[in-house]
Amino acid sequence: MLLDSINIPWNCEKIGARAFSHCEKLNKVDFLTKEIIIEPLAFYKCKNLNKLDLIGAIEIGYKAFAHCTQLQYLYFSPELKRISNNAFENCNSLLSIYIPQNVNYIGKFAFSKCDSLLSITIDNAYSEIGENAFSFCKVLSEVN
Repeated sequence: MLLDSINIPWNCEKIGARAFSHCEKLNKVDFLTKEIIIEPLAFYKCKNLNKLDLIGAIEIGYKAFAHCTQLQYLYFSPELKRISNNAFENCNSLLSIYIPQNVNYIGKFAFSKCDSLLSITIDNAYSEIGENAFSFCKVLSEVN
């Protein structure tokens, strides 16, 4: 049987690098945590993952969710502080993104090649946005 869902328990503080990388049947991850760091490539190429409520996530590592091509819905925790380089690169099904106020860094190529991305709202006027953070988002038409 292949892994198709995960419940991250309340006492988990970190998801290690490549922990669930290439789990292609994974379609659901429930974060039940207070604060969690998601390390590089943790969910890289989880191609069937379609919804993420990143409750408690304070940092999202390099390519943590890159190439999750079916990811459509993405909710960031208000506690989130950092979105690292290439974190959501090539998430082709994302339609819109709301980046909460506490995020102070959006890395290089963080949302690059998100082909369906229509709108972005960044709630913090003082966020550092890395080069090419939203490059090659072919239909992007609204940034607030």
